[in-house]
Formats: sequence, structure tokens, C-alpha cells
Amino acid sequence: MTETIRYGLIGKEDVKLEPRTGRFETILPDGRAVVFNALDVAYLVADATTAALFPPAQISGRLYRRTDGQRGLWMDTSTLWFSLQQQVCNIQEFGADPTGASDSTTAIQAAHDALPAAGGVIFAPPGTYKLNSVVTLNSGTKRGLQLIGSGSGTKFAPLAGITAFKLTGDAGGHEGARLANFLLQPASASAANIGILIDNAATGQPNWRLDNLVLLGASSAHGIAISCVYVLRGNITNCIVQSWGTGIKVASSGGSVSDGIAIYGCAVRSCTTGLDLVLTGGSLDACLIEACATGVAGVPTNILRLAGCRLISSGAGTLTGITSTSGAIVTHGCTFTGHTTARDIVLSSTGSWRGFGDSLAAGVTNSGTGDISTFGVAV
Repeated sequence: MTETIRYGLIGKEDVKLEPRTGRFETILPDGRAVVFNALDVAYLVADATTAALFPPAQISGRLYRRTDGQRGLWMDTSTLWFSLQQQVCNIQEFGADPTGASDSTTAIQAAHDALPAAGGVIFAPPGTYKLNSVVTLNSGTKRGLQLIGSGSGTKFAPLAGITAFKLTGDAGGHEGARLANFLLQPASASAANIGILIDNAATGQPNWRLDNLVLLGASSAHGIAISCVYVLRGNITNCIVQSWGTGIKVASSGGSVSDGIAIYGCAVRSCTTGLDLVLTGGSLDACLIEACATGVAGVPTNILRLAGCRLISSGAGTLTGITSTSGAIVTHGCTFTGHTTARDIVLSSTGSWRGFGDSLAAGVTNSGTGDISTFGVAV
């Protein structure tokens, strides 16, 4: 009987295996050979000449095919086996500890490094994963990489004072990079913790996504920080960001362009500043900004648009819905409540406001030269 098995790591060739005793080998179209022995241990070698040479045990690159239990193709990393199914690297197969007792940083980094250049998925099953140092995700060398958890059952717990995840890239940006479906909460309070940092000293940052994340801080730093030469076409969707100095901060480190940032369906709560957006243009849709001293600090050089958002504050102190020193803030169908000791919207310098169908409780202050125009706004 002939078996046909697809080996993604070795060129996605269909390798046909005839019934065998002892050793069997097959030659791939590119001249490489796959060698099997009676125990189903497989080796990928450079050519047929060296096909008869078996590496010793625990040599990185060795392949193993299982036909029972954990079926599929597995690869030896020199210290452990991990699955090669559909270019998905499970962090537990690299030694990540789901109990949170030991550091999982090295294991997660190893799972990232094992992805092919075309990218793939770093999968984090349910568990608590301790991070003693930053995990660097490079979408320049791993195009389209994704770090995916199992919802709130997957928790990353960075030590105080570190950035948990840094998404970096190259001149091609972060095409298709995605972080999704996990909880991040520092192990203890720290002034220096950053949850997720998107940082690229090269050129572009197009098409990255953060979705279905819960970031619970205990830090005066940032839950999500985007700091690049160019920040283009990024999306933050259905995230909860709570108890940080700044919930979401967007800025171009080179002073160039931050444009096309879309934030949808997010809740930002109990931060000193909910969102600090230094950008050319962007949008907030259906977001809740609650119990922040300043809800949105906007410094757009063009337009920052808010649609269907709720900005709610309570308690004493300086409580402001939106502040702007330049560009135009455009609100549509937004509700402002609880800004009793300050104003819903505070404009200065050249900042301006266009309001359509909004509901304001504390009104607007304009100490600058920017203009105000409204339609159907209730104050």
C-alpha cells in the first residue's frame, strides 16, 4: 500500500512511501532526499549521496512521522520536538510553561524563530506564561506572522519593568502581522511596563492588526504603543485596555506620517490618558473611553474622526473628554458625560472641532484660533 504525506517544511512535495523494511529513501525533485528507518524516524539530507548518513540523536532538523496519537510530522530542534502541521508552532512544544512557574520567553522566541520566512502562526494554548524579558516578533523576516492565543484562557504575565511584546519589521513594514485572542497582565506594578510595542526604525508599517486582546495594566507607561517612522494602515479592534498611564499611544518616531489608524469597538478604561494620538489622520468607531483623566488627546495634522463613541468620566480632578492643539477633531453621534470639573472638548492653538449629532454635558472650551462648527449637537 502506498502512503502519500505532505511535508510542508521540505517544499510541500507529495512524498510517496512504499511498504518497507529497514531503511527507505525517496528523492525529491530538487535533489534532496528523505530517509526513513523502521522506526519511522525521517531525515532530510542535502542529496542522495549523503542519504545513507544518519545524524545522531537530538540533532536539529531531524523529522519524525507519527501515525498514532499525536499524528503528523514533527521536527527535532536539538532539544525537543515540535509539530510542523500547517506552519503552526505551538509554544508549549518549545517548552513554554503554562503554569507560570518558569520563564517562557525563550520558548516563545524559539517558536517565532522556527517559522518559515513566509510566516505562520505562533499558537499559545490556554495557560499562564511568565515573561522575564521582551519577546521580539519580526514581521520583516517572518512575513504575515501571527501570535494567537485561546482567548482569556491564554495569559501572558511580564515581569515588572519590561515590554511584553515588540513587533518590529523592515522597510517592507508589518504586512499582515497580527496579535490576537489573549490576556496580558503584568505580574506587578511598574512605571516602565509596556504591553505591546510596535516599533520600526526602517520605513513602513502597513497592515498590522491587534484584535480581541485584554491588556490589564499596573503601569504608568502604555498598554499599546506605536512608534515608527511611518505608521500606516493599522487596526486595533475589540480590545480592552485598562489601568495604564496611556491606554493607546500612536506617534511617528521620525516625525513623518501616522495615517490610516483605525480603532474599532475598543474599551479604554481607568487610564491617565485613554488615547494619545499624534497622527496625520485616523478614526475611532464605537469605542468606550471611561474613567480617564483625559479621554482622547488628539494632535492630528489633518483629521481625527470619532463616530458613535462614548466618553465617560467620574470623580474629582481635571476630567476632559478630548483635547486638541492642531488639526480637526470631527465627532459624529458621540456622547460625553461626567466631565463635571472641566470640559467635554478643550481646544487650544490651532485645534478645531466639527460636531454632528453629538450629546455634550460640560461643553467646549476654545482658547486658540481654531474654529468650531456643529450640526444637531445637544449641550
